[in-house]
Amino acid sequence: ENATATLTATANTGYRFVRWKADGTELSTSNPYSFTVTADMDVVAEFEVSATTYTVAATAIPAEGGSVNGAGIYNEGATATLTALASSGYQFVGWEMDGISLGSINPYSLSVLMDMDVEAVFERVYTISAMAIPADGGSVNGAGTFIEGATATLTATANAGYRFVHWEATGAELSTDNPYSFGVTADMDVKAVFEAIPPCTPYNHEFSATASDSYEWNGQVYTQSGHYVAHLKSVDGCDSTVTLHLTIVSTTGLFDSRTESLSLHPNPTTGELWVTVPSTGSGTVEGTAAVEVQVYTARGQLVVRQPVQGASAGSAPTTGRVRIDLSGQPAGIYIVRLGNAVAKVMRM
Repeated sequence: ENATATLTATANTGYRFVRWKADGTELSTSNPYSFTVTADMDVVAEFEVSATTYTVAATAIPAEGGSVNGAGIYNEGATATLTALASSGYQFVGWEMDGISLGSINPYSLSVLMDMDVEAVFERVYTISAMAIPADGGSVNGAGTFIEGATATLTATANAGYRFVHWEATGAELSTDNPYSFGVTADMDVKAVFEAIPPCTPYNHEFSATASDSYEWNGQVYTQSGHYVAHLKSVDGCDSTVTLHLTIVSTTGLFDSRTESLSLHPNPTTGELWVTVPSTGSGTVEGTAAVEVQVYTARGQLVVRQPVQGASAGSAPTTGRVRIDLSGQPAGIYIVRLGNAVAKVMRM
């Protein structure tokens, strides 16, 4: 009496010890079980069929990318729930086991039917932030979080009264392109710089042009002399008016060799040219244009007009030669005309 008894239960294969009982009452779950003897006792060691257990392991790839909760030992057929937690600068991509993708659901639940080694895959991400300078100058779209090596595209939209100038980061200009695309390799704080558009100053301009047969301007082709007006936008977006005073010289018949009666010397010439004035048998130069010598380019553009001394329309001049200065003209072939008399000269 009052001695200490110690009972030890040993489970057979496929079973496990559960508890000690006496007269239907649980005594203990300890094994071995020690107690003080004060009376006769009929103690029962209760066993139950043992369930198969498996180990579910979980690893973060890369290790610094994050961590995984839910790994451990589970009974066969139990449900294990794994949760991936990304570290700062990383984002969860998906689950893999033995190189096979299990999907990207997070948390991820699976039935445990074997030992399993699950990998939680993470990837490096960077934050691209963007702001307008000044704040009321406009807005920027395209900022966000990007995986390493991805392409970010930022678009600047100017508010009324402003225009986009350039992109900059850490005080250095990046680009004037808009939109602006670049490969993401680090966190970046990009600024879209805007400037106020100066007040519009209307721009009015006139110019003259002479062309042979036709003249192309402002997307149109003109074949007649006249005054033409175009309403355009200046670089500042202001309304502008440009007036063209156009002279069209017809080259029809200009190269006709009906007569080569003009005598030119020297030919070729380096600049100075003497024209011997012809006359008809009645002592007049044919044609009302005989009161001046005209010089045209090979394309029909009038470049020199030299009056003939003492001549009038239909009357013979009082001098036999006219001096023409071609020193200011580029090298090429020129047409010399006096009335209906035409000759060619080469400017060297």
